[in-house]
Amino acid sequence: MLRRLTEKEKSRALRILTGMPDSHGSLYGFPHRDDLETRLAWPSKEAIRSCEELGFCPSVFILKAGQILHINKGRLHAFRKLAPSTLCKTDCHFDLRNKILQTKEHLTEDICFSIAWDWMYKGVTSNGINKEVSGILECARLNREHNLQSLAIPETCLLFLAKQSIATHQIETKINATKSLFQMDIPSQPKQGARSEPNAKTVLCGILPSLTNIVRSHKSAAKRSERMRSGKSSSKVSIDSHPNTWENPVTSVVDPYGAEDFSCKICGEELSNVYMHCDGCEKLLNKDYNICCTCHKEGKYNTFHQVNPFTKNQDSMLNHTGNMEGEQKNNCCGQSCTICSYCTGCSCKCHQCFTLHFRFMNLQDEAELLENAKIIASPAKKIHLNI
Repeated sequence: MLRRLTEKEKSRALRILTGMPDSHGSLYGFPHRDDLETRLAWPSKEAIRSCEELGFCPSVFILKAGQILHINKGRLHAFRKLAPSTLCKTDCHFDLRNKILQTKEHLTEDICFSIAWDWMYKGVTSNGINKEVSGILECARLNREHNLQSLAIPETCLLFLAKQSIATHQIETKINATKSLFQMDIPSQPKQGARSEPNAKTVLCGILPSLTNIVRSHKSAAKRSERMRSGKSSSKVSIDSHPNTWENPVTSVVDPYGAEDFSCKICGEELSNVYMHCDGCEKLLNKDYNICCTCHKEGKYNTFHQVNPFTKNQDSMLNHTGNMEGEQKNNCCGQSCTICSYCTGCSCKCHQCFTLHFRFMNLQDEAELLENAKIIASPAKKIHLNI
């Protein structure tokens, strides 16, 4: 495991650790997965020493039963299960593994499993929070450029952190106003081991730049969808009238608070509050095909995507077929679509029609959220929240 590095430092470190001139596959791929024909060798002792000399702070260890490891955000790491097999003497784990194996009477492979809890560190000061938030958003952007889905959901967390901080600030303001009525100064001794938690205003000051960019991008996507809805285009766009959270949870198949189907089917980007939903997949296949507004803007939905696990047939009644360009209104190589009347085998237009959905809140609520965050983060003494 290495310390947090810049993108340039990551590439250099991976070239040293893998011995490969191209670090791209190691950084954005899975170089040690089991289905690869040729897997990369694990780092050698010499590679670890080289990383130490460069100040990359490598940590080489064996995590034992019952132990817990905290991996800070942005730290490159790789792990493997402890096995009784012999390692090469130059392997970075050779000495550590031998010490453990020498204590065992029988060299049998133990059942081993690990539990991971992914979370995002927020920070303490406004500047620190700003760096942490912008850093994880940058990592998500780089993953999208390489068609990788991020484990983190930074935009969703940011929206809910803003809501929580605004509500917390409102409560703190009322409590402080009540205390001022009673001129009582009761000293309180801080608890031992208590961690420093930033107040709501500090948090909002730190997340405000990133929150502003997110709300602006969602507003821009909605304006573009509005233009497409009113214009003449073969790719039709509609806009949902209310957020997914307004749906009846008993009857609705969409769970906006769940993680399923809320990553772009094309690039893997997180779908935080605004996303495009394929009408064809919904009406013809009874499936969700959700993509980000950027992929829709770039026309990447004009492709074939297998939705049916049993067949790859190019048929709009079986899979997502946004790449159909024919104009046949009869059943020349399929059947006549019940919605658009075009041939489902070569000309159906349904999978080129999308609806802009709002997951948690509409644009007006997002704008009010941002405005309240700006008011609290401003240096003014008197504030009035639009709640």
